[in-house]
Amino acid sequence: METNRIDILASVKAQVAKVLSVDISDVQEEAQFSDLGITSIELIDIFIKLEKEFGAKFKADDVTHMSCHNLADNLLKSMG
Repeated sequence: METNRIDILASVKAQVAKVLSVDISDVQEEAQFSDLGITSIELIDIFIKLEKEFGAKFKADDVTHMSCHNLADNLLKSMG
């Protein structure tokens, strides 16, 4: 089954919600990770889990001012 953007975005939001200990519905797709209060260590943890789940790789410069929406798009591109 091909992974689509909706599935990827749901997974990104789930990882963010887990790190923040909030309900997934409280995670705004367009909010930048820094605005959500995610630390760089937490962000690295999220990225590692998503890399394992989707077989994608991130560059260090990919994380600057990124949001769930941006991350889902980058994951989809890296898989394509």
